[in-house]
Amino acid sequence: MNSSNTTFRNCSLLLGLLLFSATLFSQDCKIQITAPEQGSPIDGEGLVSGKVLLPPNGHVWLLSHKVGFSGWWPQGNGAAQVIGEDWDVLVYYGNKGDYGKFEVIAMVVDNQTHQDLKNWVKNAPKTNPPYQPIASLPASMEGCPLARLRVEKKQE
Repeated sequence: MNSSNTTFRNCSLLLGLLLFSATLFSQDCKIQITAPEQGSPIDGEGLVSGKVLLPPNGHVWLLSHKVGFSGWWPQGNGAAQVIGEDWDVLVYYGNKGDYGKFEVIAMVVDNQTHQDLKNWVKNAPKTNPPYQPIASLPASMEGCPLARLRVEKKQE
């Protein structure tokens, strides 16, 4: 066998092994909200629970807003603590007197967005007025779809 055939065969074998290992070690990114159920009646605050398949350097954040309002408020005072695949975050649905439909987004973000959201949590109480919303929903980590929940806050 000549050296060019051997080189081609070795390169083909190496490429096959690389593709196989990339498939074997790639990790999907999935997030879901398991409670409460879509459309559930809720009070002013409540636990939102879910599951996640978290990629390396991924962080779970929940943001909420009243349906029809464009700003978003990060929830839970930071990233969700993930234990195994499970997470729980305390979500506040507006202020006293706010009622109607609210939306919660569970998302996986990269390190930079995680840091940006941590900075919002740190600085939000100091703004005037305090706790100004984030103007638009941050980008989720590439390959990580959002989980969306809509609930109905009862009139108090």
